[in-house]
Amino acid sequence: MKKNKEKVDEVERALKENKDNKGNHIRKYMGEKMETLFIRGIDAVTSKEEVISALKKEIADLDMTEYKLGDLRPMSNDTQAITLNIIQRNANLLLNKGYINIGYVRCSIEKKINVMKCRKCWEYGHDHTQCSGPNRLGKCFKCGEDGHTIKDCKNNDHCPLCQTEGHMAGSGKCKLFKTQLSRARRIERNTFRRTFSTHATPHRI
Repeated sequence: MKKNKEKVDEVERALKENKDNKGNHIRKYMGEKMETLFIRGIDAVTSKEEVISALKKEIADLDMTEYKLGDLRPMSNDTQAITLNIIQRNANLLLNKGYINIGYVRCSIEKKINVMKCRKCWEYGHDHTQCSGPNRLGKCFKCGEDGHTIKDCKNNDHCPLCQTEGHMAGSGKCKLFKTQLSRARRIERNTFRRTFSTHATPHRI
């Protein structure tokens, strides 16, 4: 029992959450940063075991403690997607290639991008300490009105950010969110390319 408790404590210490300078949560295992990747375009009949097999072919000596694979979820066009949490050095190998062959299908790989969002005004690109926008604390997140919470809301979905009916603030349908996400992805791609090319370039002696 004591040995098991010590093992649990060791894992809990190793697997912890930190934040980067943008306020995004970073999961770490044994001190190494973990990245969250999305694998999309997987064939509808593909199993989770086949995904694991493809990852092991792609990454030599892949250890089961270095990644965590979610469940396959159905997408449009008879395809599936899956979420992969994996240590950064292996994530970089996958992202640099940009795809993985699972069975006979080439599947896309994309890093999860966290868009900075203010909890005070709900808008993007800053946090509450830098906010000069309207105070929406306490408002219903579903309709944007005062006097009730999302649990008790009987109104239609309304986004106060883009002033559009049919979705809540922060929804993937919001045009402001889409704009910020596209911008964040572009910055991430450029940063990754510069970083990876620098590390991949051999030093001349």
